Amino acid sequence: MNSLIRLLKPNSRTGLTLLLLLICTIYFVCFDTTLFGPPSKVPATWKQSIGLVRSKEIVVASQKDDDTSWVAEHLSDWHASIYVVDDINSELTVTVNKARESMVYLTYIIDHYDQLPDIMIFMHSSRYQWHNDDPIYDAVPIIQSLRLPHVHKVGYAPLRCTWIPGCPAELHPLNPTNTGPEDRQRSEAAYAAAFAKMLPNTPVPSTVGAPCSSQFAVTRDQVMKRSKESYELIRRWVTETDLPDPICGRIMEYMWHSMFPVPPSFCFCIYRIQPVRQRSHPYTIYRWADGDISAIHWLTWFKCSHYANATSLLPTSGRVLLYDIRFVQVDMQHGRPVREQIYSPQIFTHP
Repeated sequence: MNSLIRLLKPNSRTGLTLLLLLICTIYFVCFDTTLFGPPSKVPATWKQSIGLVRSKEIVVASQKDDDTSWVAEHLSDWHASIYVVDDINSELTVTVNKARESMVYLTYIIDHYDQLPDIMIFMHSSRYQWHNDDPIYDAVPIIQSLRLPHVHKVGYAPLRCTWIPGCPAELHPLNPTNTGPEDRQRSEAAYAAAFAKMLPNTPVPSTVGAPCSSQFAVTRDQVMKRSKESYELIRRWVTETDLPDPICGRIMEYMWHSMFPVPPSFCFCIYRIQPVRQRSHPYTIYRWADGDISAIHWLTWFKCSHYANATSLLPTSGRVLLYDIRFVQVDMQHGRPVREQIYSPQIFTHP
């Protein structure tokens, strides 16, 4: 010990060298995460994981009048491909604007099939949308809180947890019914024939269920479970079908999960791959007593005033504690809060 102290004396050249090495070691161990990596383990298959290389990418379907500046402003750590479907002079566009976002998603996959990033998010252009599972319908915190290693593990994850509409069974292709909105009926009636054309080697499912709205995260490996020619066949069906565009788009909305592929009724909850925590706005989930993740479905829909029968989505047992919950109605066109209502602490128990 005395020998070490003598070595560390300022007038000792060896001591100064050792002291400098000691300080550098402490700094790198305690502060430099770039050397030792982030706290969560990143899958070894991520060969491109530094900076803005294409290890993760957001693919956005937009129109020329849409404001997509929020992507660069809030998600700058993602590479972004923003397609403009109604501008033939845009750097990224599509040959035919059909089936809502479908042509954008398929065109991206086909054009980049041999150089896909590790993880892709496919989504719409508006930051605030009614189907975003967020207290103010904001897409940014949903993406920011994604646990990418978990997405990599599961392969495909919808960016929506709420079951209505879409889950657990939205369409019955082999036994269509005359229930629900007309668009639902017409897409259900046409689904079986469309499915057989797009995925000819896959049996038409009897039941189809998935969270609505065609926004999801998917890995390269999951996309490549189908050949490039398979996606070209699907895109050809979209461009050639005589179905009205809303019906074509709705069929595609309930086709994505089967393309990648996962089970035909796939109601995977995104909160399994997101930390459930307090965000920047006053919306806190404290505890669901029985630990049932389906409680989140009910919490989400309780804030949506346009759905009244929310209690049907409660878990079969257990109770949920809500504390200081503020629900904000947002002007979807301009992203401005227009009305809010605050609820004091309450416990809601399923009957």
